[in-house]
Amino acid sequence: MSRKQQFTAKPFPWLLKTPRISILWMLRILLRSGISREFLVSPGFAMARDALKLPVTEEGAESRLLWERLRASLERLESNTRAPRMPCALGANLDLLRQSFSFDETDCAILALAILLRIDEALFQVADGSRQSINAPEPLSKVLGISPTKIAKALEPGSRLRRSCLIEASSGGGIAQILRLRRGGLRKLGLRKLKSADEMLDGVLVKAPTPALVPEDYAHLKPDFQTLVRFIEEALDSGRIGVNVLLYGPPGTGKSELVRALAAQLRTRLLDVADANEDGEILTPQERLAGAVTGLFLLGRRKAVVCFDEVEVIFNDGSKLFGK
Repeated sequence: MSRKQQFTAKPFPWLLKTPRISILWMLRILLRSGISREFLVSPGFAMARDALKLPVTEEGAESRLLWERLRASLERLESNTRAPRMPCALGANLDLLRQSFSFDETDCAILALAILLRIDEALFQVADGSRQSINAPEPLSKVLGISPTKIAKALEPGSRLRRSCLIEASSGGGIAQILRLRRGGLRKLGLRKLKSADEMLDGVLVKAPTPALVPEDYAHLKPDFQTLVRFIEEALDSGRIGVNVLLYGPPGTGKSELVRALAAQLRTRLLDVADANEDGEILTPQERLAGAVTGLFLLGRRKAVVCFDEVEVIFNDGSKLFGK
């Protein structure tokens, strides 16, 4: 195909009529992430072909023309002054995250891509076929249209996005592997509009049961109990974060009830780190720890006591992380 023919290839009009962000990102992954033209005729492209409403083609002139028409469609989309549409629920929830947690545009774009990869099977299929990369910011930059420097900053270990534990970012894979949601339950951000940021706590932190015991039942611990009350009360009143207390002892000695009695005396809400997700599936130690981090991030400086029951599951014998 000549340069002239390539230049005059016509875009697909239906891809331009109601531009969606998932279509834009799908085209960028197809054309700029090392996917070969042969992918268009492979079984792995079937779902994406249906989503893009493309004709079935065979390798040769037909696939070359299809490739150039996709390229023309992408160029037209990117030159359009009207920004591609974000799904309504996802767009509203990203605005909520900006307001509640000071996420910036780069944070929200990265999170949006991670969510759409989880709920849009066609987008995931294309991303799964992308070239492996050892440098996460580079391929994400090509998809999101944001500079690699900004993406690298957003993915730094100490960044707000990474501290939230909402996403995982790694290297050594395709786009579908280097960017993932930490929890499947976060898919709801792309499926329904949240009424408040507190709904993000569902499946991460759960309301603790009403205490069955009262402080008087722990008379043998009275001096220490009152010290603990004053310590936690000061932390709550001052808004200090990262205040931790470890209660240890044999099973059945009342550690969990002690925490409930403490929260009741302090008249503050008590939240337990969830041990199962929204579907009732038991969480792994890694998932519980990530959930605890996310929950604390979402709570910010609001008054609450968080209980990580059976915290010993995240400790190990030194042989490996989360070892026995």
